[in-house]
Parts: sequence; structure tokens; C-alpha cells
Amino acid sequence: MDWSKSIEGVSVIEKTGSEAGVDQRLVDLASDSVCVKALVALNERTANAAELAAELGVDPATMTGHLKKMRDQGLIETVGDSLPSATLEAGYRALVRALWSNREWAALGSEERRHLSASVVQMIVADAEEALDAGTLCRRADSHASRTVSVVDERGWEELTRIQTQAMEASFAVQAASAERLAETGEDSITVMSAMLCFEMPAPKLGSS
Repeated sequence: MDWSKSIEGVSVIEKTGSEAGVDQRLVDLASDSVCVKALVALNERTANAAELAAELGVDPATMTGHLKKMRDQGLIETVGDSLPSATLEAGYRALVRALWSNREWAALGSEERRHLSASVVQMIVADAEEALDAGTLCRRADSHASRTVSVVDERGWEELTRIQTQAMEASFAVQAASAERLAETGEDSITVMSAMLCFEMPAPKLGSS
């Protein structure tokens, strides 16, 4: 199944499946929603344990334990010098994106897939509501929001999911190129949420005759 489950605000985005092997760290991570959301947050910015604990609604000590485990697994790293001070706390940033390949996605249980997918949708909705309240969602005349329901055959399904994956990869390329230009020019950055969903709907209910 090639579809994007974007949470950038959760960024759980499935990769193309052409790569070999399974990253067992990501398979294991999927069962822990706190760690998934922490990794997503650290994909977006640097943060410390206290900040993540407040954002995710967990105890700071518990968050610290999660972060230590993720650091030991090579999913995140400490940023800057970790100083032995009660007032200074090390920050963290992600070393990998929260991306599940087709093989990794298939290795998950159905409940793990359901919970991850539900988190994606919830975070997309939360991001959209925040942008609506702030007036930024449609501030730009070329912003995009669309919803399309199609009836396709199996080949059509494969083609649609391929389009989603290609768009995701193109988005990452734009993000990388923008980062380079911003570093050179120092111009103001624009925070953008780009979401993609492609999933099977239940069959339409036919009215009684």
C-alpha cells in the first residue's frame, strides 16, 4: 500500500517500498504513540523534554525516559552541550523521519496501523483548525484544499497511490532546496502544512427502493 499518512504535524509518511529491509526501530516505535509524536515534533524543530512533555500531556520524567530510549536507538540526538545545571536542559532533534516503508507498514499489526492512521487524521484536522482560527489557511490566493472521491479499478488505485508518493517525494525536495536558500538569503521563512490522504472508502449506501 503506497499512501502518505502525513502528520507534519504528525508526520507519519509511508515511503515507496522499493528499499530493502525493515527498520525494526520504526516497527517497534509504532506501538508507542508518545514516541511517535515526539519523533514527529523533533522532525519539525528542536525541543527539550519539558517542552515535549507539556505539548504531549505526559509526565516530564516519563518523557525523559522515552527520549533517552530513542536517543540510544539512534532515532534522535542531543543538540548542544548538555550542562549539569538544574536550569538548563539539553534539546533534541530527530535523525530520521517518522516514515514507514511498505514492508515496515505490513509488519505492523492492524491496531497499530489504525492508531497511526487515526493520529494522522486527527493532527491534520487540528492543524487546519489552528490555521482557520489564525486566518492563515486561505490567506494566500494560491493555497490549496481539495477533496475528491473516485471510483477506480485496481490499476487505478495503484496509479493514484503512486501519484501520492511522488508528490510526497517532490515536497521533500522542495523543503530541502528551500532550507538551502533560506540559509543563504536570510529571508523570512513560511511554515506550511502539506497533507496527503489516499484511502479506500466504504461502498456507498444505496437508498431503499
